[in-house]
Amino acid sequence: MWIKCSGGITESVFQLTSAVSTHFMILGDAIAMVDSGISASRERIAQELKTYLGDEASLDYILLTHAHFDHVGGIPYLRELYPDLEVLGSPLTAEILVDDDNVAALYEQNKVCAEAAKLDMGMDKEAWISSVRIDRIMGDGDAIDLGDDVEVKLIATPGHSEDCVAYFVQPDAALVCGEAAGWFGGRDKVCASFESSYKDFVDSLDRLSSLEIKALGFPHGGAITGEMVPKYLTSLRQEAEHFRGAVRERIAHGEIIEEIVTSLLPEWQAQNISPEGPFVSAQEASLAAMVRASAVNEEPAAEEESEVVEEAS
Repeated sequence: MWIKCSGGITESVFQLTSAVSTHFMILGDAIAMVDSGISASRERIAQELKTYLGDEASLDYILLTHAHFDHVGGIPYLRELYPDLEVLGSPLTAEILVDDDNVAALYEQNKVCAEAAKLDMGMDKEAWISSVRIDRIMGDGDAIDLGDDVEVKLIATPGHSEDCVAYFVQPDAALVCGEAAGWFGGRDKVCASFESSYKDFVDSLDRLSSLEIKALGFPHGGAITGEMVPKYLTSLRQEAEHFRGAVRERIAHGEIIEEIVTSLLPEWQAQNISPEGPFVSAQEASLAAMVRASAVNEEPAAEEESEVVEEAS
């Protein structure tokens, strides 16, 4: 089943939706939310949280999948709403966010989105930058206990970005990730998203495919459940291989990267295939990064040699 609207996904995972993002709340005695969306969506996300949690409940954690602008933009506002909130993420995400120049660039990207929605940022730049940081680092395989027998384990899944991670929720067997699992828009709309490395992306897919996943959550497209999950992961791997193969064939025939991007971009725009949201500049940057990654001469690990996550059993 493909679930696009707000509502329960599993017993411990609840989905919130906004115009450009899907957010997953993980519910134990403590409450965590995966990623925070763009700054322009802050009012919608805050309203959804208050509607579901009520005025008395608190949001305890944000679990970041990676340090892209559309995943961190809501952090400053959620810190204002929930002063005891902790932001958790990987060592590499923490390293990216400790650099003020990197965070300033994320601010500017969020500002562009806000202006497109005819909104202001709601706080000054310095306050925004100082809020976007990791409070607690989680390494690959580390877990956080939310109470009520709910555990969330971080799984390193580079490829979309170098710092991309996923979160595996037990006992629900729900996987919530950034674009480590690409983008899903329904039948015939499966899009790979390997902006940093094709090899890492496919190796990460193989790692995720070793898990027994009952529900898979996307950051920009709802969630799928049941038999759709393994079928989707297989289709996504095939799509990644196809995209890379097509790009490399065109390069072999003398086309340059800029020409390939220019020719493919209208199709991406027409289908709204954009892991980074609906804006043209973000679409073009995502596509260009994938074309460049496709040109690199690297191969994924043999399937039988790919790392198996012990926690799958």
